[in-house]
Amino acid sequence: MTYLVLSLFPGIDLFGLAFEEEGFCVVRGPDIIYGQDVRTWSTIKGKFDVVIGGPPCKSFSNALRGNTAEQGNLIPEFARCVVEAQPKVFVMENIREAPKIHVENYATQNFIVNSHHYGANQNRVRRFSIGYQDNGTLAPFPFELEDPLPVHKRTPDPFPTVMACEHKYPAGRMAGRKLGRRLTLAEVCELQGFPELAEAWCFLPRGKSKRKVYRKEFEYELIGNGVEKQAGLVVARAVKAGLEYLEH
Repeated sequence: MTYLVLSLFPGIDLFGLAFEEEGFCVVRGPDIIYGQDVRTWSTIKGKFDVVIGGPPCKSFSNALRGNTAEQGNLIPEFARCVVEAQPKVFVMENIREAPKIHVENYATQNFIVNSHHYGANQNRVRRFSIGYQDNGTLAPFPFELEDPLPVHKRTPDPFPTVMACEHKYPAGRMAGRKLGRRLTLAEVCELQGFPELAEAWCFLPRGKSKRKVYRKEFEYELIGNGVEKQAGLVVARAVKAGLEYLEH
């Protein structure tokens, strides 16, 4: 069976790409980078099996040293869309410091995932909150993540976390400190698990403009904000197994 997924705050939707690789059909929702605002958007009840997404984390990030992001906390908007869509399952991705999500009539389990433990070449720790409709009759959570790779099969010296602001820091800071220089866009794509995307940026125009879409730095932000592929695949497989459990 093919499950239908609504991807919120998709950006270039690395999370959705991982779900597609696991056989899900993904529909992209609104995103501010396309001039859309989730706060003025509504979805359809009962059409989607799963709602996924990573609300902007800038307001909660230690890297910004307490600066307030323009968008603020959009986790409540993610929860609103879940309530409107009434999916069987939702998955919210964010940094550990972000507030946990609570959606009425959904039971939620939180997983702390380090992508390096599943084969990525970076230490990237994120929290995935998986919720399912709970009518009080189900046994405790049917979602389990697969076991990490044995230590001897992981990259012995992984990069630090690749961040959306990678381009802003001089050599010796962030993930680039391992090389003593800033990472190239191709290197960031590879560390995020999608090396093929480095060739996809030719459609973004170059030049001086106040619009982010014209800045090369925005490409780093799009990739760095995404869900690393190995983590995305692990979560997608857990969701598929959980859906199959819920149906039987």
